[in-house]
Amino acid sequence: MSPPGRPKGESRSAKHEGSPIRPPGRPKGESRSAKHKGSPVNAADRIRGRDLLWLGLALLALLAWEAGGGDLALSAWAGGRAGFPLREPGSWASGLHEAGRWLSGLALGALLLDAAWPQPPWRNPHGAGDLTARRGVALATVATLLAVPALKRVSQTSCPWDVVDFGGRVPWVSHWAWTVFDGGPGHCFPSGHAVAAFAFYVPALAWRRSHPRAAVAAFAAASLGGAVFGATQLLRGAHYLSHVLWSAWLCAAVAVGVSAFVARATSSGGLQPRGLSSRPPPGSPYDRGA
Repeated sequence: MSPPGRPKGESRSAKHEGSPIRPPGRPKGESRSAKHKGSPVNAADRIRGRDLLWLGLALLALLAWEAGGGDLALSAWAGGRAGFPLREPGSWASGLHEAGRWLSGLALGALLLDAAWPQPPWRNPHGAGDLTARRGVALATVATLLAVPALKRVSQTSCPWDVVDFGGRVPWVSHWAWTVFDGGPGHCFPSGHAVAAFAFYVPALAWRRSHPRAAVAAFAAASLGGAVFGATQLLRGAHYLSHVLWSAWLCAAVAVGVSAFVARATSSGGLQPRGLSSRPPPGSPYDRGA
């Protein structure tokens, strides 16, 4: 005898033949997209969106500074018709100018050593699967150190100490007037010295997910170093403030691009070298266990 409510001859499976089947492990009402809401790819997209927002805001602030004529006013405070006092070779600013080169060289050497050493003792020996990424970030940092100062070679803008208002012989010409030659030596925009610090935004942003504390320290050090180097050059009459700020913005833009590439490639396993596993063996000090 068939149960009440079921036509005679109809099986239990036939009754549910057309009903939707919910995959096991997914709660009722949860969509497929919700299941992947917290995936590494989506997290990388959110970080990239915030980075682009900050880059856009910084660009607007920089353009507003230039439109307001702040460069000449600030350089007039640091120098005058007699030139810039801190330009003299024996001044503390000149000494700091040379020290900045050495500090940048030491930081770059440490970065290259970390990239060349497959399993350095200061890293998790079972998390060395980011070796290819480390080398790519180091290469991008070197490229930034070379590329941004190379822009100076095609710039016709002369430095503040060459301008009539600050003891020089040429008129002031905006660095955006690409077809106007001021008659001076040129090759002053953007600031190459500040890039010696700001270029380290590249590793700082690239490693903020895998090594957040080191990334924060590197970003703070790069910002502080770039600010000190830039202020030194401004006081010496070697650059306007906008020259320094444009160097910082260009380095940050490169860093955002490299960071987005590393985040997406590592989340998909594209930068994992063969033969290296990011999972430590069971029982090791680095095994945080399942």
